[in-house]
Amino acid sequence: MLAHSPTLDWTPTRAAPALTAGARSGNLPTIEPLVGRDLDIGHVAEMVKTSRLVSVTGPPGVGKSRLALAVAHSAAEDRSDGAWLVELAPLADPSSLVGALAGVLALPSMPTTATQLVDQVGSRQMLLVLDNCEHMIEDVARLVAQLLAACPNIRVLYTSQEALAVEREHLWPLEPLAEDAAIALFEERASAVRPDAFGDPDAVEAIVRRLDCLPLAIELAAARTSALGAGEIAAQLDNRFDLLAGGMRGRLPRHRALSAMVDWSHDLLEPRQCQLFRRLGIFSGTFSRDAATEIADLESAGPATLAQDLDHLVRRSLVVADMSSGATRYRRLEDPPPPRARPAGRGRRDGGPRPAPRRVVHGDGQGLSGRRLAGRSRVAGTRSGRVRQPAGRSRLRHRSSRHRRS
Repeated sequence: MLAHSPTLDWTPTRAAPALTAGARSGNLPTIEPLVGRDLDIGHVAEMVKTSRLVSVTGPPGVGKSRLALAVAHSAAEDRSDGAWLVELAPLADPSSLVGALAGVLALPSMPTTATQLVDQVGSRQMLLVLDNCEHMIEDVARLVAQLLAACPNIRVLYTSQEALAVEREHLWPLEPLAEDAAIALFEERASAVRPDAFGDPDAVEAIVRRLDCLPLAIELAAARTSALGAGEIAAQLDNRFDLLAGGMRGRLPRHRALSAMVDWSHDLLEPRQCQLFRRLGIFSGTFSRDAATEIADLESAGPATLAQDLDHLVRRSLVVADMSSGATRYRRLEDPPPPRARPAGRGRRDGGPRPAPRRVVHGDGQGLSGRRLAGRSRVAGTRSGRVRQPAGRSRLRHRSSRHRRS
């Protein structure tokens, strides 16, 4: 793993043989079968066959990297020069981007410019998987555009919280797991940690709902079953940043703790955008753009800027826009970053204290007084904005076995 450093020297994370015409090659790691992702894998695999640039976007922890790897394994057979994974999360300096690609591909000579890289890739038939690109999206967009324009046989599978917004791009927004699949994932991971663990079904359902059915958060929660029962985990989720830490060794640091995962995303926001995201936590369910305007800080930003900030949060997959009812409704992901001081030298973070919630709002301002409702069923807070009671054990007994594995 590479340290974040402005003077980062790129060293390939996986040894790769030099490319030769017609030779099958690649550096894809093996992965475990995914739970509840059959349809996503199938759709994205078809997109890769017909489109030269496919972008898998979604919120942090939703499983973009694993999905891309699963698709790349199936697509590699169609690429005579293989499928190559370039992990961009460790890179801190955008000037290292060309070197990162060249190092992974083990090109005959080390290019130092995008033009040299494009010349060496040439007509090779390969799938390039660019993983975790949100922190240098502008530079990645320019390089991908050059590769697609000059290299006719290359295909790019890209993962990020935000789309590249370049020509030829086809998007697949990756949603959190269906609730039954999320429950199956928790049970599978929990049984691997403690085979004799039989969690309370109501508590397990509460856990996955509280964690927005995000696979990484669910896996971190399941890992805690080595010492806690499901009911105890559910009861402690108000303190989730301390609870969900210390995941599997060997993963990226931001994949080992919920706080690190959330910080990775929020560190890329401007302070004003981070403040807006926090304030949107007042809403217990979905809300309209007008309702967001009412709770925003219009003293520091006018309505036009607020609209841009809200749109940015949607593009970054931190706020979900639902247009199914005709009028657009928005829903914020559950977790803001825990308040902490801004580290020295960091230009992007809202390091100040979290604004005190003024009310808990259902829909467009039908408010309830008080703080964020300890009594609002955060356990049962739902996408519709209404409190829904857990379905109980019957849902667990009757869920489809197809969610067990994909």
